[in-house]
Amino acid sequence: MKRLQNISIDSLVEFQQLIDLTMDKLALLTSPIRILYGELDEPLYKESAEVIFQSVATNQKTMKGYPNSKHLMTLGTDINDVNKDILTFLNDLTW
Repeated sequence: MKRLQNISIDSLVEFQQLIDLTMDKLALLTSPIRILYGELDEPLYKESAEVIFQSVATNQKTMKGYPNSKHLMTLGTDINDVNKDILTFLNDLTW
């Protein structure tokens, strides 16, 4: 919280605007997508993952939760599964 108190409110407003702009453009996404979230994270993040999943235009989409992870999945208990799943996703793409 101390770090957030030292951040300019303008930066937080800009960040929220970026999120809003990104969410507004999700329907334009036609590339394959894999959405990952930590199941130990706040419920809002799973809800966001579901909104993204429903909003993208691509039919090549998957979503997966990691039961032992919070927000920073690449640093948590599920790190090996997360890395393996990302690598599998990338290797399965037709480049």
